[in-house]
Amino acid sequence: MENLSFNLNDLGSSDLESFILVQQAYKQNAFKESIMEIGFNTNSGYVYIALENGICISSCFGQDVEYITNDYESGEENFYNDYFDALESLNEVNEFGDTFVVSCNKCGNDVTTVNENGNCKKCK
Repeated sequence: MENLSFNLNDLGSSDLESFILVQQAYKQNAFKESIMEIGFNTNSGYVYIALENGICISSCFGQDVEYITNDYESGEENFYNDYFDALESLNEVNEFGDTFVVSCNKCGNDVTTVNENGNCKKCK
């Protein structure tokens, strides 16, 4: 995504805290992943960063970050407390027959699984 815009004036104090938590989680877990959208859902109160790999990093009312994936066959959202659990759930083949890939934090290669440090099996 070339331009990211987000109106901070729409956020209350706890929403701003959520925005900070979501940014920190992105930096810590998914820094090399491409961002599709940053937003604030006024209906749910969720501040989120939607990644192109299919994971949405979110928080509401200053609470802990959640990682959300979607099951496009059932329409259900799946919530995870850990980025790598959400990532593992995406390693299954999607409806188009594509396998989700991520970049290794150490070597930068595209791989299908990474460890808790974001490294591929080769880099450990």
